[in-house]
Amino acid sequence: MIATRKLTRFIAFVFGPLFIKGRWCIWALLFLMAMMMGNTITAIRMDIPNIEQVNRVTGKFVDISKGYGKGVLFDIAIVDAYGITHRCNCEPLAYSNCLGRRPSDHAEILNQLDPEMVKKYTLQKAIVNWLDGRNGEVWMYPNRSLFGTPHSCYKISSNGYTLLSFEQSVQNYQKAKSGLDIYLFWFISLSGLFAISVFVIVRINTYLKEVKNG
Repeated sequence: MIATRKLTRFIAFVFGPLFIKGRWCIWALLFLMAMMMGNTITAIRMDIPNIEQVNRVTGKFVDISKGYGKGVLFDIAIVDAYGITHRCNCEPLAYSNCLGRRPSDHAEILNQLDPEMVKKYTLQKAIVNWLDGRNGEVWMYPNRSLFGTPHSCYKISSNGYTLLSFEQSVQNYQKAKSGLDIYLFWFISLSGLFAISVFVIVRINTYLKEVKNG
């Protein structure tokens, strides 16, 4: 019991100042920052497969956006012949955008899209709306994401039209894995770890001096 009290006092002395007087807000902000950098974390953690390793799923596309208006996510899934729903995303990319952001990327289907949907929301949202209910194929692979969908999209096609190619995905993901955000993430992480380490060492040293002096 005495040993437990001493350990509790030691932990409170060393780490307590990190949370008192509103400092817990800093940890909440750091958590939010980690979520905001989720794409970067995913890029660091993900392995890029070769073409033989991807999981190829054929079936019917289903819109799962649930009314999400901005359409910055690839909010669509594909249901296979067994009724199993498969979902992938492009978390390592900016805005998790699988489908490109320029109309010229999809010139072949522009005349098939709902112009009101494009005008009111985004091109990507209009494409998701267009895909809903169509037959197609998706190639995906696990990405070890911390916060998002645990699979990345590598190819998206429907009725002979390729919305996203495997080669394009690999190029984009490799670029994400070596982007400036990666270096910024490591700089912030290592700087924070160094600052906390110094703080803990100083507090431990202060605690030992107080114990020694009674």
